[in-house]
Amino acid sequence: MEPLIIKETSNTPEVTLNKNSNKFEITGTSVPENVMFFYNQVIDWFRNYFEDPNEKTNIVFSFNYLNTSSTKIISDLIRIAENFRNQGIDILITWCYEYEDTEMKELGEEMAENFKIPFDIIRGDL
Repeated sequence: MEPLIIKETSNTPEVTLNKNSNKFEITGTSVPENVMFFYNQVIDWFRNYFEDPNEKTNIVFSFNYLNTSSTKIISDLIRIAENFRNQGIDILITWCYEYEDTEMKELGEEMAENFKIPFDIIRGDL
């Protein structure tokens, strides 16, 4: 399976989805003009990946800002992961937030409450 690598811009996060290196990260700022256009490729990649996933999958989100439409898409992505977790696939979500970024911390906590999938919420420098 080919990796999906998208470089960060001022409006879109960096995306690194690589089955071979077991690296699944979305980091940065997410305020794309067309959120569906940007994230459809990410969702499609994950759907293909979950047809033959690694033994363990840790999806890491490290945002310094998300707009409302990006938050909805990230929720959709976590819901997809949750559905596959319910089928027995070992999946963990790691939500990272910057020191003193209480909004991002609270968003991670809210996501963790809304889904039945293991969540690690970690403070650290992005």
